Amino acid sequence: MRLSQRENACGGARLRLIVVAALALGVLASVGAVAWQMRPSAAVQRQQAALLDGIGRRSPARIRRVVAEDYADRWGFSRDDLVEAMVDAGSQFIALVVTAHDERLAIDGPRATFACRLVAGGKPVGPVGHEVMRQVNRTEEPFVFRWERRGFLPTGWRLVGFDNAGFPDDLHGYKPGDFRRALREDL
Repeated sequence: MRLSQRENACGGARLRLIVVAALALGVLASVGAVAWQMRPSAAVQRQQAALLDGIGRRSPARIRRVVAEDYADRWGFSRDDLVEAMVDAGSQFIALVVTAHDERLAIDGPRATFACRLVAGGKPVGPVGHEVMRQVNRTEEPFVFRWERRGFLPTGWRLVGFDNAGFPDDLHGYKPGDFRRALREDL
């Protein structure tokens, strides 16, 4: 074998070693990124953001996707009632953005509590929209969302309950769908 052939053979082996090492680092980085995203805290925060996004978009499908079938709260709302109430309140806006502030997340095994202050902004359609925004924005007590892990995937976290101590037990007589029904009756 000539000297130049030996140099080419060594250079080719070196190149293969570099390619294999780069691929191995890429795989390790990908596994690390997936593991980082599967952390319960990251998964719950993503599900919480998905819920608020669904409310802002007034999308029943997006809201339903993150709410557990056995959802229950102190107002006696079921999953369908909650979806209806969120879409009903959102229907009073041309544009709606709901953001979480002063977030606190506590995770205990398959359960998590996400407490925050919500801020609603956007363009209300009329007095009901203004009142919804006022009630949400002036509430001093934190909104408390209870989540449970219902599957292996990060999207397996489901909202099982919601509360805000500042809201009255009777919600001033509100039933899911009242806002839209009232608008239809006015027409």
